[in-house]
Amino acid sequence: MKCFINDILGVDLMREIFTQLTLVDNMLATYPFILPRRTRAPLLLTFVCATWRKVALDTPTLWSRLSIDIEDILEPGKKRDLIQLWLERAWGTPVSLHILDIRRSRAAKLDKDDWLGFILSNVPYLKFLSAGPTVTDALLSGLISKPKGTARHLGGIATFYHLEDSDQKKPFEGMIPTLLPNLKQLDLSSPIYAGWIDVRTDQLTHLSCSLRFFQALGAITGKRELQFPKLIELFLHHDSYDTSEERAFRSSYKAILPELRFFKIFDSQTELPIVRGALDACECPQLEVLHIENIFIGATRISPTVDKGGDFSFLTTFLHNAPRLRIAILRHQAFWTTAFFKHPHVALLPIVQVSFPVGTARYRTVDDARKSFGNMWRDECLEVVFLVGSEGSTYTTSIAFVGWSRVDHPLGTPLRKSWPRAFWDQEPYAQYVSKIRSSRLVPC
Repeated sequence: MKCFINDILGVDLMREIFTQLTLVDNMLATYPFILPRRTRAPLLLTFVCATWRKVALDTPTLWSRLSIDIEDILEPGKKRDLIQLWLERAWGTPVSLHILDIRRSRAAKLDKDDWLGFILSNVPYLKFLSAGPTVTDALLSGLISKPKGTARHLGGIATFYHLEDSDQKKPFEGMIPTLLPNLKQLDLSSPIYAGWIDVRTDQLTHLSCSLRFFQALGAITGKRELQFPKLIELFLHHDSYDTSEERAFRSSYKAILPELRFFKIFDSQTELPIVRGALDACECPQLEVLHIENIFIGATRISPTVDKGGDFSFLTTFLHNAPRLRIAILRHQAFWTTAFFKHPHVALLPIVQVSFPVGTARYRTVDDARKSFGNMWRDECLEVVFLVGSEGSTYTTSIAFVGWSRVDHPLGTPLRKSWPRAFWDQEPYAQYVSKIRSSRLVPC
């Protein structure tokens, strides 16, 4: 008896497969957004057979995350028609857009063409917008002349302003609460915050910014205590090498974060200026995950012996006031020392993992590198797990994770005592972060 795959799968399973296939097929695009292409899913799925076409067209979420070039909207043509077709198929479901910024030499076209009308007419339920500074400013400025509540569904914005934008007054200054009444997720990964200081911090659940944002907010409001009553996730990054800013913030302001669960800090300096400043100034009693990272960690040389120095007294007060903290993730060379692991408050945490890039340049083989590195940390009664890295012409780089995992039943999952089964992208870290981010508008 002949059997067809459409009869085996069923509609619900086909929809799930199509969703995963669409993400995989567009992984090289601006994840999790999808580039509109006729040769990629989900559009390609509609050409296979009538059944697949019907399932794809009846699943608007397949079409709800789109990455587009703003210039494709400005000029009539096949690309604009394809974008319109795509958005029509997402009708009725919340849509997330990533809009590539326009070249500065062509920015004047945003004032002349009704590109905003095109977006608003085709996306009645715009939930999240990721865009460059020129497009973001033009969109918010255009909303001023639209009826009140036009962007009432827009719950998240991600943008970046350059230093040259610092002196430009924004037409929408003082109007963010009116234009975006339901804004909950704000990613201002930039050193410039002009026009955004009046955002309603009492309804933000996810925020990405630098300490300058808090300083500017404090200067405008005149308040020493900055309240973020609903904030669940906070990303703080370092946008200046002047450590006086962090010291000034610590001495002037206090951020009250009663619901914060996930705290990620980017600090590229070995002295940890932003980490010290942030941990001293932030009060987060419900914190569950602390993640500190240095993007330049891969270029740092590792000592052939275990480092035992370092002053981590700044952690004492913070950890004492964060009794729910369970996971500490440190991808920063400042923590490559036993002084950190032996800190009395750190020793009580269920999961602590510090990552090390381990190169084989001074060893004969990868196994020799792992054995030498691993043994010297195991002698300190710490667990070590290796993740295979990239292979070069002369050496191989691996990532070593040093610390411990003492979680038996995380989030109701089966018993997991061994470190390899409780690894970074498996249990319990991934589930823990996934649970915390359950209300995130667009996953990172």
